[in-house]
Amino acid sequence: MSDFPEQTCTKCNESWPADTEFFFADKGKALGLSHTCKACFEELPSVKAKRARCRRLPLRSPWESLFEQRKTA
Repeated sequence: MSDFPEQTCTKCNESWPADTEFFFADKGKALGLSHTCKACFEELPSVKAKRARCRRLPLRSPWESLFEQRKTA
């Protein structure tokens, strides 16, 4: 028996140490941690879509965007 509390992920059904290294903090839950582990959370379709949208956007510095605004005006 382990001395450390464990929590089971509701998506993958694996037990992990109940801390913020494996689960996101969620004050609304009994243990203060989310029900799904961080690895499963990253695999959610909504999270994957958001990451894909962010990758498509060009990275611009404030200076570059200001230069583009002046160039089009």
